[in-house]
Amino acid sequence: MSVRRYVAVRTVGNPEQILNKIKNAILRLELANTIPVIKIEKNASREFYVFLAVDGYNSDVLPEMTNRVFSIAGIKGEKLWPLSIK
Repeated sequence: MSVRRYVAVRTVGNPEQILNKIKNAILRLELANTIPVIKIEKNASREFYVFLAVDGYNSDVLPEMTNRVFSIAGIKGEKLWPLSIK
């Protein structure tokens, strides 16, 4: 069974636009199999958390690929890793 962990980052903006930027970055980097899920904080408004699921990465060190996704999407901020959410 594959390990699934989440990385979270707090961001500001339009949730729909942020979601699209992250999706495009994941597709551009061909990471859809490694980062299969994007979640946005419930009741997101102007400032909210974004969560990326990372499959098969069982280290306490944040995977560099997530930094690349956030960078391409223009999202800055402290990353919270590793998270286990349901």
